[in-house]
Amino acid sequence: MNKYLLFSLFLLQAFSLKAWDEIITDKNDTIYCKIVSIKDDYIRYEVTNSDGSRSGKMINMNQIIEYKYIPDEAKTIRRNRNTIHFNKPDNLWEVGLSTGYSNTPWLFDNMQTSYPDEFYSKLKTGLHLSLSAHYMVFNFLGVGVDYSFLNMSHQDSFQSAYQSMFYITTSSQSRQYINYAGPSLLFKQNLDKKHKITLNESISGGFLFYRLEEQNSNPYYESGIYYNINTNSLLTGTSLAGKIGISAEYKLLPYMSLGLGGNFIYSTLKKVNIKSKGTDDYEEELLNYELNEAINLSRIDYSFVLRFHF
Repeated sequence: MNKYLLFSLFLLQAFSLKAWDEIITDKNDTIYCKIVSIKDDYIRYEVTNSDGSRSGKMINMNQIIEYKYIPDEAKTIRRNRNTIHFNKPDNLWEVGLSTGYSNTPWLFDNMQTSYPDEFYSKLKTGLHLSLSAHYMVFNFLGVGVDYSFLNMSHQDSFQSAYQSMFYITTSSQSRQYINYAGPSLLFKQNLDKKHKITLNESISGGFLFYRLEEQNSNPYYESGIYYNINTNSLLTGTSLAGKIGISAEYKLLPYMSLGLGGNFIYSTLKKVNIKSKGTDDYEEELLNYELNEAINLSRIDYSFVLRFHF
């Protein structure tokens, strides 16, 4: 008899659980309750205490992953159960700040150069600073903008034999400024249940702005007269560019995470503006000049990432 009684109680409890509404929280806890009202920002519900009494409670929508609500008329018929999957973003805004080392290994491959390769190899690396802001449409997807700035510069001197036992020194200083800006998409994946570790991937398309400044000093010696020929030149241009990025981050605080990441930017520059000025009132300007070989501005970034969540 006891067996049948226990079995009947088990069936009654299972049936009553099925008749309840359910709320699954962001901590993966399931609350069996009776949902009283559903608002845009919160849900009011009742739970049954151990003594049989009922208590009214409220929970914010940003704490809910999913809820199952069965209307009263359907609870008796056990049909037409309504299930709503809720995927509201944990934070509406993701603002990222990153800085680190950049390398442009293909920069001078198609450019005519007059100085040793060692000089230009040092002009292929620099430090970048990047900023991004994304509005999270879903927990996994955000839309926004991406901006980055890269500076590469180098200064050096070279000695060359002009005549037997007579040397002259040539000096050069180059500075490069590269800006990138464009709209972007952010894809976010939570790698643990507590949402502490995330993998972020981004894709962007926009414009790259290139600026190369050079100052050269070339000594000249003739008939016992020695003087310098100084030249200042400026090369600028704008090109289309594409950017992809990835970062792994750990949330130190509810509003801040820290991690490591990398980016790849692809861009080639075909048309440039060139301005030159020098000794003896030398001056030359070329506008919208088409190069024989495009300048490959593609680069790889290695970054420390700081991201804020609002």
